[in-house]
Amino acid sequence: METQDNNQSHSDFYNTIRTKVHDWAKSKEGEKSTILEYILLVPDFFFLLTRLIIHEEVGYKDKAKLIFAIGYFISPLDLIPDVIGPIGFADDLVVAAMTINNVMKNVGEDVIQECWPGEGKVLEKIRFVLNAIDLIPSGVLGKIKSFF
Repeated sequence: METQDNNQSHSDFYNTIRTKVHDWAKSKEGEKSTILEYILLVPDFFFLLTRLIIHEEVGYKDKAKLIFAIGYFISPLDLIPDVIGPIGFADDLVVAAMTINNVMKNVGEDVIQECWPGEGKVLEKIRFVLNAIDLIPSGVLGKIKSFF
């Protein structure tokens, strides 16, 4: 029963993020944003974290990293607050990409791709995010890197 409740709360949070991001993307601010392509990936990266945490090939140490990343997404206390709108998800996306990239070293790309809910190759999406990491203010990025 607890797993079903957790899955429901993850699904609710995913739907909340997805709605917020897609509504913002349709707004004037979203359409003009230079990071729109990245922010649109946020819901899929969150969903990927939740799928990986229940995957049988993911070890306990990696699951602990995934729990941290999910907690960072859910926590209202972020380095870039989510209350400023979907742009506030930029640091969440970087934490997710770094975590997934780290976990991929142990489980392989096939497991990550199997759990990917989005379109295309997940490795390309991870690289896309990590290659644009300089969009995050350096002080925030330094704090994120210190977690890893």
